[in-house]
Amino acid sequence: MPTSWPGGTRSRKSVGREECGMELYDRSEIEKGIAAFLVPGQLYELRAPKYADGKRRGTASGFFDDPVVLEKALVATSGHAPGVYVSINPVKPEVVRVKNRLACPVRSTAGDSHIAHRDSLLIDCDPVRVPGHDLDCATDQEKAEARTVADATAVFLGQLGWPAPAVVDSGNGYQLRYRIDLPTGQESLQLVSRCLRALASRFDTKTASIDSSVKNAARVCKFPGTLNAKGPGTAERPHRLARLLSAGDGTVVPKERLEALAAMVPAAPSVASTGKGTASDSDLGRLLAEWKKIEPEFEFEFVAEKEEKDGYTKEHVHNLPRDAGRMAGRQQPRLQRAWQLVPDIPAGRAHLLLLPAPARVLRRR
Repeated sequence: MPTSWPGGTRSRKSVGREECGMELYDRSEIEKGIAAFLVPGQLYELRAPKYADGKRRGTASGFFDDPVVLEKALVATSGHAPGVYVSINPVKPEVVRVKNRLACPVRSTAGDSHIAHRDSLLIDCDPVRVPGHDLDCATDQEKAEARTVADATAVFLGQLGWPAPAVVDSGNGYQLRYRIDLPTGQESLQLVSRCLRALASRFDTKTASIDSSVKNAARVCKFPGTLNAKGPGTAERPHRLARLLSAGDGTVVPKERLEALAAMVPAAPSVASTGKGTASDSDLGRLLAEWKKIEPEFEFEFVAEKEEKDGYTKEHVHNLPRDAGRMAGRQQPRLQRAWQLVPDIPAGRAHLLLLPAPARVLRRR
């Protein structure tokens, strides 16, 4: 049964870690983040997956419209979870029964249907970590690669007439936050998705990329002043605090400029399939479409290009989410079920490599 507690409590364990010299939170950065991103009187979700403090374990979540209580809750949770997140868009107050309290564990969190409107566009620039470190913090060099992509993106958008963004050092990478004013719904979802894809196609490198999966209205992101504590934390890959580097000027990006950016998405190759399973002669597209029916959270927009080489058919797959590789490992039994739903693609005939886009599949003729 979930237990709740006021946002201001700190456990004895967290105090001990502070005494050992580990900085668990920065209250001044939290205050700057609240001032920069949260509209007074609006309701926002705080979410801390994999929270653990010795008494509670699971996802901690709460909905806050009181900035003082939210600040206490951020302090209370930081350092007890791999990351502490806050929704980028406000939540409808009518869908929340209890406000300004945390609960842990919770069975559900805010979804897109719970969001009041879109007032923030998140551009999340992350490094591509070496294999085996996907769930760890970034090295300083990896983080620098993400900064290069973020800076280039901000300069490009400025040249298009966009205002200066808020810039956040997330601890592993960098986030650009722009003010927007859009309703929720499929039209806005597609517009934001195309904006992110246009930027990713222009600025992604082998060492850093723009996450095109952060398009949903209920997206949460790491909050300034809280600890990014993915993985064990080592000298090479240390835990770091997220920090607000610039608050931006708060100007809303007009919808016309969003549409102009969305129009820059490269034209798709001739062979195409989507998560809804539209017609295609791509075996992999049909496979992923069936997988989507089994695992609705696996969201992707699939485009494949076929290449005949050395006795193999190679399919280059674009626009998969960055975490597709992790999802493939975690959902292996469900993936096998997907294979069985496509009888003319026997399991083992193809070797599926779901990696950061473009992923590749090698299938023997």
